[in-house]
Amino acid sequence: PISLFLLTIGVSGIRKTEVDNHAIEPHRELEKTLQEEFNRKQKEHKLDLDIYKHEKDSILRGKDSREVKRASLLKLPVPTPPTNYHILTQEPSYEGLFKLFHHGQPSIGLFSDEGGRFIGGYGMSQEHQLKTVSGLCELWDGKSPSRVRSGEEPVTLHGKRLSFHLMTQPEVAMVLLSNSLIQSQGFLSRCLITYPTPSFGTRLYRSLDISQ
Repeated sequence: PISLFLLTIGVSGIRKTEVDNHAIEPHRELEKTLQEEFNRKQKEHKLDLDIYKHEKDSILRGKDSREVKRASLLKLPVPTPPTNYHILTQEPSYEGLFKLFHHGQPSIGLFSDEGGRFIGGYGMSQEHQLKTVSGLCELWDGKSPSRVRSGEEPVTLHGKRLSFHLMTQPEVAMVLLSNSLIQSQGFLSRCLITYPTPSFGTRLYRSLDISQ
């Protein structure tokens, strides 16, 4: 699997959004297809879950011995919920991203043509910044992040990949690039950064005969 972290810096008017729309369109179409499949499987899962609960209750209410009941319950297949359909996200918290990977697709793209939404969002706030950046670095490295919380079963993710691309204006990018904490975590060294020179004024008008 390939996981790229990209940061595109450009002044307003260079058509970042237009380019992004063309690049992301196939992914949005795929996500739409996955959502339709998810909705169908979710309905089937609810029915299977009702049947499972009914059969489980019937076994437990029976007069068989504990050993027989246990054997019957082990043979009873537990319905598996469908995989979440999201493959795109714009401004997740690290906990939200972890949950999305846990219940969803193995490969997700954190893409935004308005990078300020992520840079100025909840996950990158002063309180959560270190956690978010460290988590992103861990995903870039291809490691298996884990979560241990009181009252929850410990979870370790395997084989998950994150691609990252923010498009942002120079002033917003400087909030990220000048942050000493983000620099020290090695996040920027994992990013491929581009700052293309605007072509304003270099493409001169040419008169064309559109009737031909």
